[in-house]
Amino acid sequence: MSSLQLLALGSNQFHGHVMDLFSGIASNIAVLSISRNDFTGSIESFSKLKHLEYFNAAGNHLSGVLPNDADVLSHLQGLYLNYNKLEGKIPPFIGNLTYLSELGLGPNYFSGSLPSTFGRLENLEILHVQGNFLTGSIPKEYSNLSNAVAMNFGMNRELSGSVPVGMCRLATLETITVTDTEIVCDCQQKCITA
Repeated sequence: MSSLQLLALGSNQFHGHVMDLFSGIASNIAVLSISRNDFTGSIESFSKLKHLEYFNAAGNHLSGVLPNDADVLSHLQGLYLNYNKLEGKIPPFIGNLTYLSELGLGPNYFSGSLPSTFGRLENLEILHVQGNFLTGSIPKEYSNLSNAVAMNFGMNRELSGSVPVGMCRLATLETITVTDTEIVCDCQQKCITA
């Protein structure tokens, strides 16, 4: 399988430790979708997947914290880790993945503040961090996300403050979801508050 570039295993009942799966995958794989299965364990390293452009592991039972080597994913355009049991702080170095256009990190058990480094993701269109335990406010740097279409911060009951005015002015941004938060949103038609 050394030339394998796409592996789609979604919506099956596959199970086992996610790192066992990683060990059997070709290092040049570009697309890996294991969504809606029963994979468990923590993602200990992304180092073998440095050519990955799209990774969807949503809807499994992944746990633990994200590894510090995710910055090797410099080609990554889509990262979906929604509906797992991941915890700890959202790693700031995700803001270095400059090709990233879609990022799904919720619901999980992430805590702490939203990384201001996400403001460097100039290609980001979709940001989903809903359903975590995030605190603080939305960083003003998110006003730099000029390609953003949808951002979901909902169900983070400890998020507070106001949506940065600059985010309200983003021409491509259609929705900002702040349901079940303490965030004040004055962006009128762009805000989903209930």
